[in-house]
Amino acid sequence: MQGRRIWAGWLVLCLSVGSLTGWAQAILPVEGEPAVEPAVQAFEAPDHYTEPGDQLRVCSYNIQDFFEGTDDGRRTWEHAHRQARLAGAIIDDIDADLLVLQEIESARMLRILNDSLERPYAVGYVTTFGSGAGRLNRLNLAVLSRLPLQGVTELDFTEMNGPGRPTRGLMRFHVELGEATSLLVYNLHLKANWGDQRRNISQRHNALTLLRQDQAEWLAAQGDGSRTEVMVVGDFNVDPDVPSFAGDPSLEPLDDLVDLWAGRPLEERITVPTRYGVADLEFPPVAFDRFYITEGLTEGPWIAGQPYVMSKGVNIDDVRVVAGEDEITASDHYPIFLDLYHSRH
Repeated sequence: MQGRRIWAGWLVLCLSVGSLTGWAQAILPVEGEPAVEPAVQAFEAPDHYTEPGDQLRVCSYNIQDFFEGTDDGRRTWEHAHRQARLAGAIIDDIDADLLVLQEIESARMLRILNDSLERPYAVGYVTTFGSGAGRLNRLNLAVLSRLPLQGVTELDFTEMNGPGRPTRGLMRFHVELGEATSLLVYNLHLKANWGDQRRNISQRHNALTLLRQDQAEWLAAQGDGSRTEVMVVGDFNVDPDVPSFAGDPSLEPLDDLVDLWAGRPLEERITVPTRYGVADLEFPPVAFDRFYITEGLTEGPWIAGQPYVMSKGVNIDDVRVVAGEDEITASDHYPIFLDLYHSRH
C-alpha cells in the first residue's frame, strides 16, 4: 500500500533529518508555471446556502485514499460507502461551515461523501490534477461549503519541469465575510516523506514558494478598498515542532505567517497517531495537518481561535486495516478545525 511505503520512508527520514541544516541553499529547482484553471463544481444546492454571521468554523480533513471502489481486491464500493459513512459521522460532529479535504479522487466521491451527511453542504468543488486527457491523479483536493465560494481555482504543477517539481498542486478560493473583508484560502497536500529526502523537501518548499507567489499576484490584482486575510491549511507532511524534523526547511516560505500549532503540546495537536500491529510500520505521532494565517487574523475584526483535533476515525490498534474495511477506520488522519470570530461576537 502507498501509505505503508510513505511511513516506512518517513522512519528512514527521522534517522537522518538532523543533517538537513543548510539545505535551504540546496533546494532543487523547478521550471515553468502552474496550469491555472477553474476547479470542477461537483454539485450545488442553492437552497442550502447560509449567510455569513459573526462566527465561521473551518475544518481540514485528509480522508485517506477516498477513491472509487474499482482499484483492486481490497478497495470495493462497499468499503468506499462505509468510509463515507464513518468520515461523514465525524464531519457531522464538527459541523464546519467550510470543509477542505485531501485525497478525494473525483467529483463522484465528493458527492457520495456529501450525501452521507445529516446536514449536506450547499456546494462542493474538486481538483482534477494530472496531465493528459485521462487526468489519472487520484489525490485531489476538495472543498465543501455552506457559504458561496468565489474563484475556486486549481494550480496544477504536473506539467512543470525540473527535479524540484512539486507533486499535484493547490486549490485556491475566497469567501466574502462581509464589511469588505475576504478570506483567501489555500488548500494543500504537500509531498510525503518516502523516497529521496532532498527531493521531498524541495518539492514541499517549491510548492509553498509558488503558493506565496500566487498569493502576491492575487492580492495585487484586487486593488484598494477591501481587506483580505489569508489561510493556508491542509496536510503539510511536516511537523516542525517534532525533533525529527529539526532543520527541515520545507516550510520556510511561510515564515511570515502565524503557525497556529506553535507552542501547543504534542498531545494536544496529534493529527496522525501511531498505529500499532506491525512493528516496522509503527511511527511516532505527529501534527501534519496545520493552519497558517496572516497576522491580521489575530488582531481583528476577524480573529482565529485556537485549532482543535477531533481524535476519531483511526484504528490505532491495527495499521494493516485499509480505510473502510472495518467500523472504525475512516482515515489515517484526524481532522482539525477552528472558529473565526468577528470582534463584536
